[in-house]
Amino acid sequence: VRDAQQTAYHSEKTFHYPLPFAVLFALLALFPIEFAYSLWTFLAQIGILVSINLLLSFYPERPRYLDLLAIAGVFLFRPTFPAISNGQIVPLLLFLLSVSIRLFHDEKWLFGGLVMSALSLKPSIGIPILVLAGGWLLAGKHWRALAGMALGGLTLALMGAMVNYRWVIDYLSIGGDSFQKYFGMQPTM
Repeated sequence: VRDAQQTAYHSEKTFHYPLPFAVLFALLALFPIEFAYSLWTFLAQIGILVSINLLLSFYPERPRYLDLLAIAGVFLFRPTFPAISNGQIVPLLLFLLSVSIRLFHDEKWLFGGLVMSALSLKPSIGIPILVLAGGWLLAGKHWRALAGMALGGLTLALMGAMVNYRWVIDYLSIGGDSFQKYFGMQPTM
């Protein structure tokens, strides 16, 4: 087992994300930290580019220079660089949200809800988005999308339960402490 300092350069003694997050990204921790970091930053940039492409696909009659302007605008937007260089999860959340929007637009409600449920891997951002999207889906009576969100949430909960059946209780106690410690700080989303 590796020393914690070999895989994470932070001073926190607790993991501030839900346990399924650790399960999903455990493979990345098997690599040397330099390689894992390089891979993650590469995937973050690809995720942002794919998100831009997915969202711009809603405007097929757009002038082609708009693509370049959108890419430049996103990558020159001040929070983008720290999100990539600090290895944050925000680019992944943007990608997941873009995919779910595309799936909802294509009326693949179940899969859209399933993908959207993964936003709960970062509860401070994902839960408010899920609540707002859930209200919109409920108002539109898109039951399959809501079922997809519920199924995805249940899958994530069971994934964490395979490691620690009490993970939700443990996470809520850690989350309460983190909330008190970091209240008022805003994420880069």
